[in-house]
Amino acid sequence: HAMGSPVPSDIEKIKKPIALYCGVISDWFDFELLETAARKLPDVSFVIIGPSLSEKSEKELKQASRCPNVFLLGLKKHSELPRYIRESHVCIIPFKKNALIERFSPNKMYEYLAVGKPVVTLDYTEEIKGLKRDIYVAESKGEFVEMIGKAAAATHDPERLKRLAQSNSW
Repeated sequence: HAMGSPVPSDIEKIKKPIALYCGVISDWFDFELLETAARKLPDVSFVIIGPSLSEKSEKELKQASRCPNVFLLGLKKHSELPRYIRESHVCIIPFKKNALIERFSPNKMYEYLAVGKPVVTLDYTEEIKGLKRDIYVAESKGEFVEMIGKAAAATHDPERLKRLAQSNSW
């Protein structure tokens, strides 16, 4: 741990390995995919950080959190996020594949990589498909879930992932 940045207490008690999402939660978030992953990977803790933008997404998120290994930590200050990301084993981007997402800029992916964490994502855009060698890019929901399991169990080179973020600086 970096000096002066203790592990946040609300993530400290959560069983490892941790698959983490941090960001806004809205209609593009695939709650069903989160639930499926949580059920199929009972030994992985799914930590979700960020605000829900609508009552509908708030309700769907609460439903997903009925899985015992889904933890909703709510909104955090932007400056605190690296401390949370550091505690994760893998960072996930569980979005629905739709027209909106095809225009999505994967800043979130580079934020995760900048902290040296592996990323599991679906193949939303050409830019993401181009990173297949370096991150986990799933072509289907089933593969997304498998890759979370693989990434949570694997050892990664954080320096290599950080370099990847720098070479794609946004």
